[in-house]
Amino acid sequence: MNHRQEVFGPNQLTPRKGHSPWMRFLIQFQNPLIYILLAAGALKLVMGGFVDAAVILAVVLFNAWIGFLQEARPSVPSRR
Repeated sequence: MNHRQEVFGPNQLTPRKGHSPWMRFLIQFQNPLIYILLAAGALKLVMGGFVDAAVILAVVLFNAWIGFLQEARPSVPSRR
């Protein structure tokens, strides 16, 4: 057994590398619905609807922030 440990090393799992906080936040924008909302906000901004564009951008950022917080929270299995 000692020979195998010397050859192959200890029987341990390698720790998973996680994404950086910025990357986890940016991943929240990888959704087709978000792309549509951003395009609608840009179109509204070009057409002069500054308030509407600001509301759409605020909703998209709020959605990304909530998704970021949910992913950052450690997953704990429910106990019953």
